[in-house]
Amino acid sequence: QKGHGSRKGRKTARSSEKYEWMSKIRALRSELKEMRDEGELNSEQYRELYNKAKGGFFRNKKHLNNYVEDEVKA
Repeated sequence: QKGHGSRKGRKTARSSEKYEWMSKIRALRSELKEMRDEGELNSEQYRELYNKAKGGFFRNKKHLNNYVEDEVKA
C-alpha cells in the first residue's frame, strides 16, 4: 500500500537523494571493475569511464553498458 494517496512527503523525503546516488554509483563502479578485470577495458578507458560515472554521466548500468559497446569498443 504505497500508492499516491498514502504518501506524505516528497520523493526525496521518502528515500534520500544521497542513498539513491550511493546505490547507483556503487553499481556502476562494480560494473566498471568487472569490465576492467575481464579485459574489456584498459586502465585508461576505465579511468575515463570512472570519472564520467562520478560526474553523473550515466543514468544506470544499462546506459553504461550501451555506452561502452557504442563508443569504447567501436
